[in-house]
Amino acid sequence: MERDLKPLREKMVSAMVYDGWQFVQNAITSIDTAYFCVDTIGKIIKQHEDAYNSWFDGIGQEIAKKKEKGEEMKVAITSERLPRYVTVVAGIYVINVGGYIGSSTRSEIEYAKATGKHVEYLETLAK
Repeated sequence: MERDLKPLREKMVSAMVYDGWQFVQNAITSIDTAYFCVDTIGKIIKQHEDAYNSWFDGIGQEIAKKKEKGEEMKVAITSERLPRYVTVVAGIYVINVGGYIGSSTRSEIEYAKATGKHVEYLETLAK
């Protein structure tokens, strides 16, 4: 984002308000950085949404094919069937309020530990 700040800079420098000018420059840099981060995070979220939608649609298509053929089918979501971005995370953060951990979260914890991922808990686990 390019701005014409030359007139402002000249006035500030001539009035010996150089610290003020530095403040303006730093603020502009911070704002530009924030815009970049928002844009980058938005792109990452879009990629994950697309991966999830593709994965979800694939499961739906499998089920529809089996139903058309009149075949019985059990659906199991295993780590092999998860979208790739789920399997490449560095670790998981478990929100275990009051010590409660549900069965699906337990399976995620087991998978994370089995694949060498970091597991962190909101509350200390009871021994």
